[in-house]
Amino acid sequence: MARGGRKFSMAKDDCDQSNHEDIEDILYNFSATYMLHVDLRPSNIVRAPADTQACKVHKCVHQWNIIDFAWSTIDGPGDKSKRVLICRLQQAQWRNRYCPV
Repeated sequence: MARGGRKFSMAKDDCDQSNHEDIEDILYNFSATYMLHVDLRPSNIVRAPADTQACKVHKCVHQWNIIDFAWSTIDGPGDKSKRVLICRLQQAQWRNRYCPV
């Protein structure tokens, strides 16, 4: 993580919708593997290094990285409704980032 860039700034980065779309795309990737990042907050989102590889799912280089997986949980594959629930939980957690965890 020493190569990671600056943290997500509520003052600078929050007003740019493309940042939110990029972060939500990353959360979608997590959800597709049944992983729930339980400590999702701006301080756990950092700028991706310049040499970041392209995402195979979205066919682009994400501008942000999500860090600190200490509280994360991974569930086994199940039906589509489980994956959708995980995705909705993560997106709600990100959209409610103004509230302390």
